[in-house]
Amino acid sequence: MIRGIVKMTLRIINSGVDTLVLSFKEGTNPSWFECLEEAKNWVNENHMEIPILLGPEKAIITGGNWTKWRYHIRTTDYNIGVSPSKKLPQIYAQINSGAIYAHSLIGAYHYLKLILETLGNYPEAKASRVDQFCDIQGWQPSLKDIDRFVTRAVLVKPVIENGKLTSLNLGAFPFYLRIYNKRAEMRKKGKEELKVVWESSPNYNVDEEVWRIEFEMGRDVFGSTGINYVPDLFRQLLPLWLMALNWCSLRIQTRNKQRSRWPVDPAWLALEAADFLGDPVPAVRERKKKGDIIKILAGTGGYLSSFGREIGVIDLKTVLREIEPQLIEYYASKDDTFEWRVREKIDLLLR
Repeated sequence: MIRGIVKMTLRIINSGVDTLVLSFKEGTNPSWFECLEEAKNWVNENHMEIPILLGPEKAIITGGNWTKWRYHIRTTDYNIGVSPSKKLPQIYAQINSGAIYAHSLIGAYHYLKLILETLGNYPEAKASRVDQFCDIQGWQPSLKDIDRFVTRAVLVKPVIENGKLTSLNLGAFPFYLRIYNKRAEMRKKGKEELKVVWESSPNYNVDEEVWRIEFEMGRDVFGSTGINYVPDLFRQLLPLWLMALNWCSLRIQTRNKQRSRWPVDPAWLALEAADFLGDPVPAVRERKKKGDIIKILAGTGGYLSSFGREIGVIDLKTVLREIEPQLIEYYASKDDTFEWRVREKIDLLLR
């Protein structure tokens, strides 16, 4: 007898890779280590990050480490750690979702190799971590589902906010499953750019919440699948996903005391249709830019209205006219100018 069957039709509205982390053992031009050391010292002394060009990409050198790597170079969509230590790969890089939506997954990897040509000559990268996901509607987890997961995970952590389950986390890196309300997370962060992707799916219902099912997997997992270099990973993305779905699966409870013999829930089986290479969706980045501008306008409006209140003026044009000389005087007192600040931010905003 099968207990508690609830008919739900899980619909995939988006799937892919959210993050890819990789490393290059060697190939960095030795002169760069000296340059990066000088740059890091200057940044820490002057409290100002240094803008540089990596081929066609604008980047900044920060004053900190990135995980174990001594030097940190950051662009809009990539984090790059550089180390002169022989105990570490010389380059450790993270490709974020912005690059993947802009170029596609494979395109983002080749673009990273292009910008790294400034630093040296590198072979194929080794895969260190990948986050694969499905954005779905038609099914969402509940606390009761915790007992229906058959998994080797030793850690199950639900997250409840305002009386509602918002996230269910199973396992620990290098094999970690997170199921969370993606739409709620986007609302919380004020980021709506993924709606461009969702709206292009015929399966999307604007009135439903969107849940993300995401597996984060590392090198210890790759070893059992024959994945070593990044091109190996690209060829094995679907098998890796299917292995993950088997490693942690949602079952329908029966009277059988052996949980592993419970049938797999049809909702979980529907996840096997996910696709991971995909095509670029540059509209995601454009939507993000518009969202950032709206945030800036909201903040600017708040500051200007507060300034108007202090000087007793409600007309916007008058407030702008009154604030200009005071801003110039303020920057002069700091041995600075508004123009210099804007120039600096153009460099640091990167795009």
